[in-house]
Amino acid sequence: SVELDPTNTRGLQAEMFALSFAGDTDAALSVGKAALALNPNDSELMGEYGYRLALAGDWPTGCPLVSEARDRNPGPLGYYETALALCAYIEADYARAVTWLKKTGMPDNPNYHLIAAAVFAESGDTAAAAAEAAWLRRNAPDVAANPEVVVTRRIARQEDVERLLASLRKAGLSGTPG
Repeated sequence: SVELDPTNTRGLQAEMFALSFAGDTDAALSVGKAALALNPNDSELMGEYGYRLALAGDWPTGCPLVSEARDRNPGPLGYYETALALCAYIEADYARAVTWLKKTGMPDNPNYHLIAAAVFAESGDTAAAAAEAAWLRRNAPDVAANPEVVVTRRIARQEDVERLLASLRKAGLSGTPG
């Protein structure tokens, strides 16, 4: 679609996703930046590009974009709120991360439960962290057995990966290397 219409923001957003999940973070961010420049009022694109920036390690730039997208867009709030919980986790503001998680409605999403397990482990709520780990073992056994695959596929900066995996071990997900 980008070849047919290089200004189509949905096409560029899809290209950004594809490049991101293929591990070409720099190219994904370049496409996302160009797409947002074409349509700076597209809140969905803003949130997705912001989240990609954050996951690439540029939390200070990406997280405010996710927050702005959430403020502008009535949905999907659960997605934005889970991203903002991860942003707060990275800032070591675990109370704020818990608040974001409690606002979200993504009970069937393994990524939500993975983030929640890490957040609750760091916030000191060991019962909630254990409950999240148990949910993952029951409902997403592949994720529970090897969360490193999910984490490294989504988060680019090694120090963020290591920190999240340490929190997941703390939550009782023994599939994380240690």
